[in-house]
Amino acid sequence: MKRQLPPESTGRVIALAVAFFGGLGLLGYMDGVFERLSAGTLMALAAFAIGFAALAWHLDAPLREALKRAVRKSPARRPSALPAAPSAPRTSAPGSSAARARPAG
Repeated sequence: MKRQLPPESTGRVIALAVAFFGGLGLLGYMDGVFERLSAGTLMALAAFAIGFAALAWHLDAPLREALKRAVRKSPARRPSALPAAPSAPRTSAPGSSAARARPAG
């Protein structure tokens, strides 16, 4: 019997982790936990978070590919996602000041 690996859900795992830990961070912030920590402790937490993200990016190829795909699919980076420029000049609405300034004939 041939072994088949289950499909990876890297995008879902990333979204779940961001939502979970972001929610915990938000709860901690709302409770004032970060205000009670010293500057050195906050720096150590920031260094850990940055180091963890950098190492995860470097060591985990599926994570790296999923994030690259997500950035490539971003609407802000696709020229086709931008609205097209209007081809015809805009006309003024019947009740606007521009329509009243022109003679109606």
